[in-house]
Amino acid sequence: MEFKIGDRVKVVSVTTLSALEITGIKIGMTGTVKDLDEVTVGVEFDDNIGGHRGSWKGKQGHCFYTLYEELEKIEGTK
Repeated sequence: MEFKIGDRVKVVSVTTLSALEITGIKIGMTGTVKDLDEVTVGVEFDDNIGGHRGSWKGKQGHCFYTLYEELEKIEGTK
């Protein structure tokens, strides 16, 4: 799946155990794509997940990097 900065996304799977241990990321959570690289997507989640601010200086506690396959674009957005 190809994402763009500003896309609204939903978590559809959590494939890394560490993401569950470190944060409150759960299937069904939503957020906005803020950063992209070859392997991960930087998401600013709507809920505080105990994450960080991200390199994009997002909301403290709402940001985390996830794998592309863990996300799905929410239809009707950008």
